[in-house]
Amino acid sequence: MKRINYFLLVFVLIFSINKFSVAQQDYQIVQNFKTQYLQIQKAIKNADSLAQLPVLQEAVAKLKNDFLPDKVLLDKSLYPDDFNASITNLNNALQLRERDFTQISSLQFQVGELKIQIDSLNTKNAFLLNRIQLLHVQSLKDKKTIAALQQNISSLMVSLHKRDLLIMNMLDSLMPPEIREKSEINKSEKQKVYSEAQKENVLTNIKRAINENIKFLELTYLNPDDIENIKKQENQFEILWKSMSPQFVEIYSVNGENGKDINEINSGFANWRKALYLEAWSTIRQDFRSYRINLNNFTNGNEFTSQVTSYIDDEIKNTNLQPDESKKAYKMFADSAWFGNIKPKWMAYLTDNKMLSVEQKDSIETKIAQWKESAFPVSSAWTYIFIAAIIILIVILYFVRKRKTSKNPYDLPGSIQDKKDS
Repeated sequence: MKRINYFLLVFVLIFSINKFSVAQQDYQIVQNFKTQYLQIQKAIKNADSLAQLPVLQEAVAKLKNDFLPDKVLLDKSLYPDDFNASITNLNNALQLRERDFTQISSLQFQVGELKIQIDSLNTKNAFLLNRIQLLHVQSLKDKKTIAALQQNISSLMVSLHKRDLLIMNMLDSLMPPEIREKSEINKSEKQKVYSEAQKENVLTNIKRAINENIKFLELTYLNPDDIENIKKQENQFEILWKSMSPQFVEIYSVNGENGKDINEINSGFANWRKALYLEAWSTIRQDFRSYRINLNNFTNGNEFTSQVTSYIDDEIKNTNLQPDESKKAYKMFADSAWFGNIKPKWMAYLTDNKMLSVEQKDSIETKIAQWKESAFPVSSAWTYIFIAAIIILIVILYFVRKRKTSKNPYDLPGSIQDKKDS
């Protein structure tokens, strides 16, 4: 009896060991599959070139063949996918990576083509900027150069806009939305963006574009429509840059660079916006100057209001000293400059962009009204009217008296004379 119990105990023990061994073996199979799966998945993600993908396709096929006999076990153990779904995921990842590399190759070609066009426009723009600077100096002495200056300004404005659009297209090709919208860019993508950016001087071209746009604004006086168009262009450019600058910071830091160029670009856009803001004020000052009205410099609505009202106050003080000159000055400022040019040309732009308040505009026009009252006082006007009326009355009386004295004093009225004749 004891011998039977002993054999039974040995049998149970052997069975338990065998069952544990099988379970351990199944666990090891599942772990091996998961380990190889993750290794292939990571290799696909970090692939550096299209040439690496065929090797990875063979690795996926081998994984499938090696573990196909254990499909039932893996279907029970894998979550949330089963064996077939896991293999399908790897094949889909390979297809996506192949499409990425194909797209990158196409984009690299586009970037190269855009680089050629940008280089050509950079050369043209540099020439036009230098010519405008020269013509601007000459135009102060020679009025015949003004037409040539305006023609070059128009040409450069078109060329700058075209070059900026090309750079934006280059940025978009270098880092398309599907890359810059990723929460994390893999190592190979970072390296490709960095290499292309360095090769095509992308950051240098962006800095150059910003600096040349600022220089253009410093050399020219533009109308509100032109300024508004350039503002839209700058805003579009800056929004695109900001959408990818965090990725550029990460990419350049990975390659051991401190991001100096990126910081310069960020500050460059701020300077460009400031130059556009100041362009309006400098052009308004130039518009006044064209009427021989020289105002001190102003760079905002408060300074503008202060300078204009101060100028008017000085002119009001001169009214009694030089009345005729004051009248001429008023007509030039109010009729020609303010109501004939500045107000219709600039006021909507200034108020729409919150550069000048309606209250500030009204305070200037109140001052203009005070100047008019001082230069053309109402009492003086009535005096002139009264004198004119007296002169007219004297003339009328003179002609009436002359008419009476020209008649024969012995002539009788017609009816009496007729009776006498009869």
